[in-house]
Amino acid sequence: MQRKGEFLCLIGGLLLLSFPLYNYMKRAREVARRDSCQSNLKQMALLIAHYSEDYDGHFPLIAVTDAPNGGASPPYGWYDALFPYIRGSTFSQCPSEESDLQEDYVYNQGKPDQADFVDYWFNSNLAGVSRKRLVRPSFTILTGDGGDGKENTNARFSRNSLPPNYAPARRHLGGANYAFADGHVKWILPHEVSTAPVANSNYTFAIK
Repeated sequence: MQRKGEFLCLIGGLLLLSFPLYNYMKRAREVARRDSCQSNLKQMALLIAHYSEDYDGHFPLIAVTDAPNGGASPPYGWYDALFPYIRGSTFSQCPSEESDLQEDYVYNQGKPDQADFVDYWFNSNLAGVSRKRLVRPSFTILTGDGGDGKENTNARFSRNSLPPNYAPARRHLGGANYAFADGHVKWILPHEVSTAPVANSNYTFAIK
């Protein structure tokens, strides 16, 4: 009985020691995913900048054509309008997205009107807008974490605000990644995002 008790104590001690290690590993894994997501958004912001340079300083439209033709030309929405600037693999999915978006994207690659085509949304307030109109581009949100498994995340996936209790806004350790109109990417908490004019808010969907 004494040996059994010692064995149980040993097992209990190992379990107690494993909890902090498990939490550490879980957090480290999510930090790596957050960093990978930030890399995706930096690439996305760069693509949009290239697009803007070719279109007289204007951001892409949300809806480019009425219906898709099964390919990237003519584009269906803002995301597949960026395809001519993509070199190599795409980066349309957040690694922390819980649904099977990675597999769905492969299936929907040539179908920009289908859900799960892209995980990140585009700020619809910027659609077709000239960069010259931006007062503070470093505080104006360009694109960010999205796709909660319920949205129609096709090549036109866009937002102009965060819905209440929007799950992707807390995807990475309680916050989310956002790319800004000047090209930089930042992790911020949901309460820091607003639709107020940039003069009254740190980070906003508003363009003035």
